Amino acid sequence: AVAVVKRLATGLRRLRPDELRMLTNFVELGLIQSTNLLLPLVVTPYLVRTVGADRVGVLAVSQAIVAFLTVLTDYGFNLTAVREVALHRDNRQTLQTAWNEVTATKLSLLGLALVLLTGLTAVLPDLWANRAIFLGASLLLVGQTLLPTWFFQGLEWMRPVTVLNAGAKLLAGVLVLLLVRTPADAALINPLLGLGSLLPALVFLAWVPRRYGLRVARPTARAVEQRLRTGFPVFVSGLSVALYTNSNVLILRAFANDATVGYYSVIDKLVTALRQIGAVFFQVTYPRACQIAAEAHHRLRPFYRRYFLPLLLLNVAFALGLWEFDEPILAYFTGEINPLTRRVLRLLAWVPAVVSLNIPFYQRLLIGDH
Repeated sequence: AVAVVKRLATGLRRLRPDELRMLTNFVELGLIQSTNLLLPLVVTPYLVRTVGADRVGVLAVSQAIVAFLTVLTDYGFNLTAVREVALHRDNRQTLQTAWNEVTATKLSLLGLALVLLTGLTAVLPDLWANRAIFLGASLLLVGQTLLPTWFFQGLEWMRPVTVLNAGAKLLAGVLVLLLVRTPADAALINPLLGLGSLLPALVFLAWVPRRYGLRVARPTARAVEQRLRTGFPVFVSGLSVALYTNSNVLILRAFANDATVGYYSVIDKLVTALRQIGAVFFQVTYPRACQIAAEAHHRLRPFYRRYFLPLLLLNVAFALGLWEFDEPILAYFTGEINPLTRRVLRLLAWVPAVVSLNIPFYQRLLIGDH
C-alpha cells in the first residue's frame, strides 16, 4: 500500500499544470455525479416502498418528458458555448457576449418548453389525471436550464458548481425522505428535486457577472437568432441521443401499466447513474481536447489513447458487477426478484460501456465543426 501511494505521488508530481487541472476537474465533477449516484441508491428504494411502483412510473414519465425539453433548452450549448469559453477564457469581452447571448437564448427556449409541458399536460388524459406531478416537474426543467455549468466547464473550474450543486441535491434528497410519507405525497417529489438545481442556478446567475466583471445586457434578437442557427446541428445530435436514452420509458408506457414502468425506471436510473462516469469524462476532457486541437491536431490521438482506455475498462468492470450481483441489487431497489427484471438489468448493464465508445469520435467531430 505504501509503495502504491508513493507511486501515485510521484505520478502526480510529474503532471503538467494542464493535466493536473484536468485531473482536479475530474475529481470535482466526480463528486457532483457521485451525488447523482448516491441519491438514487437511497431515494429510489424508499419511493418504491412509500408511494408505490405505479407512482414511481408516473414520475419516470414526467422526468422523461422534462429530459426531452431540457435538450431543447440546452440547445447544444454544453458543447458549443463550452468550446467558445475554453478558447477565449482570457478575453472578457468574448465571455460577456457569450454569457448574455447564451443566457438570453436559454431563457427564450425555457419559455417555449414550459408552454409545451403545460400544453401536453392539458391535452393528454393520462397526464391530466396526474397533473400535479407533471406540472410540478416544471421546477426540474427551470433549474436544469438556468444552471450555467457550461460557463465553468469552459473555464475548467468546476469547484463552485461542485460545492453548491452537490449540497443542494443532498438537501433535496433529505427533504424527499422527510416529507414524502404516503402515495398522496408523490406530487411533492419533482418540485423538491427541482430545488437541487434551481437554488445553485439562482446563486450563479447573480454571482458570475460580479466575479468576472461581466456587464449584463439584453442581446439583440439577431444575436439570439444567430446562436440558434449555429447550434442547430448540435441540438439535433443531442435530440437523437435523448431519443435512445429517454424514449424507452415513454414507449413502454404505451404498452404497459404504471407499475411496470416504475420497475423498469428503477433499473434505468441505476444504469443512468453509472453513465455519469462517461459524462464526467466528456465534460472534463472536451475543453482540453479543444485546446490541443487548436495547437496541433495530431496530438489528439495520443491524448485519447492515454485517458480513454481506463474509462472503458471501468465501465466494463461495472457491467460485470451488475451482472454478477443482479439478485441482491434488485432485492434492494425493487423489493422483489423476477426473471424479467433480471433480464432487463443484465441487458442495460452494458449500456455505459457501449455508449462510452462514442466519446473520442464525437469530440473530434465537434472540434472540427463537423
